[in-house]
Amino acid sequence: MRSEGRRGGAHVEELVEQRLNAFTSMPMERLRLLPEFAREEVVLEGRNVVIATYHESLANDIHRVIVQASQERWGGIVAGVAVSGYEFSDAGSPRKLRDEELYDYT
Repeated sequence: MRSEGRRGGAHVEELVEQRLNAFTSMPMERLRLLPEFAREEVVLEGRNVVIATYHESLANDIHRVIVQASQERWGGIVAGVAVSGYEFSDAGSPRKLRDEELYDYT
């Protein structure tokens, strides 16, 4: 799917956080049904941005959702990557993932 992003003050990091905010308000029943991987292309500030969403099911009914956005320059060369994620469970509030937990996605 391709959509047009905001021009001007929008940043890839903001886009990642906006996507993650949508997941933090979802009930666990919907989070459990997310696919393992989803990919979307958008145009943000005149550049192609690929948004990848990863969903990992862990032990004890814990689910990780990671959003990665990579901005392309000329010829498909990646100019920047923003990534963030949360761990969800029935036991408590979502926990923001630490940098070392996101290393494989940067």
